[in-house]
Amino acid sequence: MRVNAKQISGFLIAFFPLLTMYKSPIPVMDIGLFIVICFIIIHFLFVNAGFTNGKGLLIDNEIMLWGLYALSLMVSLLFSGTAFSACFPIVMKNVIYVSLIILLYGYRLIDYKSICTYYTVLCDLSVVFVVIQGILFYGFKILILGYIKSWMLIPANDHYMLAERFLRSTSIFREPSAYFSFIFVGILIALFSEKKDIKRALIYSFGVVCSTSGMGVGLTFSFWGIYIIRGILLKKNKANYLILMLIGMAAVGLFLFSPIGYSTMERVFNKSYVGGNAFLGRVGGYFTLGDLQGINFLFGKGYGSHTVYYFASDTVTYFPSWAFIAYGTGLFGFIITSIIIIRMWKRSNDFVTKMLILSIIVLGAVHTIFNGAYLIFLMPFVYGMIDESGAKRSDNGALKQVAVEGKLLISEGDAR
Repeated sequence: MRVNAKQISGFLIAFFPLLTMYKSPIPVMDIGLFIVICFIIIHFLFVNAGFTNGKGLLIDNEIMLWGLYALSLMVSLLFSGTAFSACFPIVMKNVIYVSLIILLYGYRLIDYKSICTYYTVLCDLSVVFVVIQGILFYGFKILILGYIKSWMLIPANDHYMLAERFLRSTSIFREPSAYFSFIFVGILIALFSEKKDIKRALIYSFGVVCSTSGMGVGLTFSFWGIYIIRGILLKKNKANYLILMLIGMAAVGLFLFSPIGYSTMERVFNKSYVGGNAFLGRVGGYFTLGDLQGINFLFGKGYGSHTVYYFASDTVTYFPSWAFIAYGTGLFGFIITSIIIIRMWKRSNDFVTKMLILSIIVLGAVHTIFNGAYLIFLMPFVYGMIDESGAKRSDNGALKQVAVEGKLLISEGDAR
């Protein structure tokens, strides 16, 4: 029986953020990473048995850049000092993640359509679960978890699900921000792809609002704002977009003055809120970059070393992706990361891909979206979109060429 490797990889990529929450047979390794590694091994074992297209590893600029990124992580270990023991497992795990991206991309195992098929199913289920959580909590005061605690790789804290008397729904993930980091891609695809699905975009956005993730709610409103403004500028049914803008403004107002909206804004901006100011908490890592001096400015203090220097104190300092990479790998790693993102942006041909890349840049400033497991999930989406839009442009170009040649033949026939 012939096995479709792209279908399997599509399923694993779509479900990867969910799978990484749970234990595997190997200690300190999540089941998502374990299964993907097994898949890659089986892929190699069955290359000659019809498991894949049998093509060799593609070596291009993207592969080289990801190789340099992995090198910057390993080089940072040389300058980690007393934090070496803490950095080593973090570096090795992220090198494995990068290696898997190289293998998935290099062996052409990324199939955008397959990923989207499975991803859409999981997004739909996650929103249904958010609604169920809300109904049971507000209607019957029953709090249900979307994860299996005994199987979790890292123990989850259920208490943060409650903000005063309001529920912070996590859906089937461990926290609201993790839920948004998963579903935001679906909102972008529904709003900005060629085959728009506004109903699905509304449903996914409703799920984000239910989660009360400040980061998620803010970016979701931004997505809708861009969608409306773009529609008006492109003069597509301008009256409909203006009506949608008024509805959107009313929705924002209702949210901000609702008890749940007020609680969300309090948590984000109020210093005296329980747990501290969420906004300042998410940017605290940038204030530590002044510690990088001399050789550490070039190569960092070790990727993950902040877990020793800043997690050991009474006040935990959060390091979003760009602070995480800059502090850990210095100027060398940060430049490589920047080139990777610039390359993706330059290769993107359609608006939805550019919106995804831009969203990754923005999220990277306040969240660990460009670290660890998120790379395995998001990079196939980006490269899959790039390949998909590139294929469409090639097909359109071929059709135009055929049309032109056809017209020339007809003209020649008329002339005769």
